[in-house]
Amino acid sequence: MNKKFQNLILTKEYIKTGETPYMTEKTVFSDLLKSHSTPKDKYGHIVVSNGELKFFWEDDLENPILINEKNSIVIIPEKNHHIVIENEVNFKIEFYKKLD
Repeated sequence: MNKKFQNLILTKEYIKTGETPYMTEKTVFSDLLKSHSTPKDKYGHIVVSNGELKFFWEDDLENPILINEKNSIVIIPEKNHHIVIENEVNFKIEFYKKLD
């Protein structure tokens, strides 16, 4: 596996609009495990408190992005993606909107 990380960060132009509860490999929302996207203007931010998961952009399935306590990911609106969980993990997804 290519342990690729993402360098995109959320700056002060982004305001938090909500978040999911923490999820584990047993309580993960099933829709996150299949292809989906966030709505227009809604950015996601996966935060892992322990363990790891793999994040896949649907248009780049050969290059998973490893998400763990040190490496999060910003999810671009309207871009299809999914996650894969192979071991124990604890994570949440925060949602942001970019200020005009």
